[in-house]
Amino acid sequence: DVLTRFELSELRKKTPESLSDGWKQMLVLASIVIMQPDFLIMDKPGAFLDPDLKQLILEQATLLKKDAGVLWIGTDASEATNADEVWEMVSGKIVASGEPRDVLLSHILEPAGIEPVDLSK
Repeated sequence: DVLTRFELSELRKKTPESLSDGWKQMLVLASIVIMQPDFLIMDKPGAFLDPDLKQLILEQATLLKKDAGVLWIGTDASEATNADEVWEMVSGKIVASGEPRDVLLSHILEPAGIEPVDLSK
């Protein structure tokens, strides 16, 4: 079930070393999901991945929220649109927090060089 859910079925006979970085990331996430953790911390899980794999990991993290707590640490504000709560940090200090819509549309972030996210897409 997990191989299918994470689109790893076709790769099941390959060694992890032969997989791309994105598929290695997906394999790690699938391996963790099998352990059924209560909480998962994901530090920039979409970094350096192609957009399709990044989207797939984001979708899986969103699904995981039903069964476990998920802390997604990232630098791309658009990844936070499905979060329950968003904390924006600059130089280690929280500059905004709250519901994604409120924080991501806020102009309080602009002085820190963070553009508000276009949620109309």
